[in-house]
Amino acid sequence: MILRSNSIIHYLPIRLDKRQFLILDAIRFSLEIIDNSWSNLLIQINDLSTQDSKIVKDLPKLYIEVWSIIDNLQRLINLHSRLNFSSQSDLMNPIEYIRDFRHTYQHLDERVDEAFIEFNIPIYGILTWNYSNLKTKKLEVIITSSGITRYKSQYSYDVANFNKNNLNQK
Repeated sequence: MILRSNSIIHYLPIRLDKRQFLILDAIRFSLEIIDNSWSNLLIQINDLSTQDSKIVKDLPKLYIEVWSIIDNLQRLINLHSRLNFSSQSDLMNPIEYIRDFRHTYQHLDERVDEAFIEFNIPIYGILTWNYSNLKTKKLEVIITSSGITRYKSQYSYDVANFNKNNLNQK
């Protein structure tokens, strides 16, 4: 849960300036969408991680949640900038890189020739995650692709800073 149930953003003062009230309320709602999409994503990742890889169903649902998170993070950045809090200008810096991802998703038709063809990357992307298989006690690297493999591509995936003690946890 991103926002605690007792967060002040759930109880905005009525006397707050109308503009600030609306922006803060939209920030709250964006955070709730992100939280919901993240929860759905974790459930779907767990389900996909335990399926036979030849029978994968509903892969688009996974990508819908990811792109929802990216889109709403960008919305959150934009809304926050409208508040004009100079003292908190660095608050959104750690997620500013989302802008390029979101721009690509929003303008897929314009980006086809820019990167996808050159690097043989499926247009909706590739998702990877680590899955701690409690039955086998092994770390499994799972890679999904939103496209059909037509050309040979070299993808690299780094399992960095993984704590082997986490193999006992989902």
